[in-house]
Amino acid sequence: MPPRSIHPAPTASHTSSPPNQSEPSAEPRVVFTKHDTFQYKGITITFDRFQRVMQGLVKDAQELLWKELLFCDDDSSITSIDVSRLTDGLDDQGHDHRFLQNDSNCLNIAGGPKAILDRASASSSLRNEISFRPGTHNPVFSLTFQIKYQSALLAFLKYLFAIIHTTGGLPMTDRQVLAIRYINNGSQIRQLYLYNDAVMIVTPGGHVRSPNDALPRFLPPQVSQMVIAYLTTVVPFLEMMDLEPPTMLEDEKGYLFDYFGSGAWLTLPMDFSDEFKKRLGIGIDADDFRRIALAIAEKNGWGNFNDAAKDLK
Repeated sequence: MPPRSIHPAPTASHTSSPPNQSEPSAEPRVVFTKHDTFQYKGITITFDRFQRVMQGLVKDAQELLWKELLFCDDDSSITSIDVSRLTDGLDDQGHDHRFLQNDSNCLNIAGGPKAILDRASASSSLRNEISFRPGTHNPVFSLTFQIKYQSALLAFLKYLFAIIHTTGGLPMTDRQVLAIRYINNGSQIRQLYLYNDAVMIVTPGGHVRSPNDALPRFLPPQVSQMVIAYLTTVVPFLEMMDLEPPTMLEDEKGYLFDYFGSGAWLTLPMDFSDEFKKRLGIGIDADDFRRIALAIAEKNGWGNFNDAAKDLK
């Protein structure tokens, strides 16, 4: 079964012994000081605080999604998504096949992409930012609207990058997260599917670093719902309304983090570290997170990362 909680999901293969003082260039180590407390890079952190950082990231991303990207009144449009009624497995392939493209899914999240425009144009705070060409329902968005919407989009993707890093099973590298595709493109097969009522990430073979990395990752329910809402409602809205920002790769589309733009490869990993600095008091990157997650798993004697995720509820 996939993980069901918003916590790191490590595996048990790491040593948590103190650093070797005779080797100043050695990797930072996790040093446990109490049952629920550890030190990393000289900063004391409790398990509870570490856990609350990830819960806060999910909460902030979800609020951005329903309030500033979907223009809904509350989060029910996202939390009501019944993933168990959707299908999209490893056999659902074919050129240009998109995640959740199957006709049987009948997706209509928050009324669909067109309803985003209706809610935005009806909003008292946005009404003057959207006009329509005479005799048509074709919208014209003010520069202010475009800047605000794309700023919210970048903030959401920044949080989503950190969330997938920290809740998607065995921690991935930055490159693995950024390489997640949701559309087939020739020989490049997508990495997003549904399995056991959760969004499943299948790591690209070329990015596998060890046998454990070949294992699929499962996103928790709240994160699965956000990914589904984003890819099936927000992305089509951007494309329909000609609001698409530049993509990560100039001549290619289909990546989960496409609309962060070409700076994604450098900026998102830096933002990941900055978010932890702001929320935890220590700037950690993907390698740091992996060390911490694996050390916690070893300390608690978890046999694999799925067991770890269940026990970290």
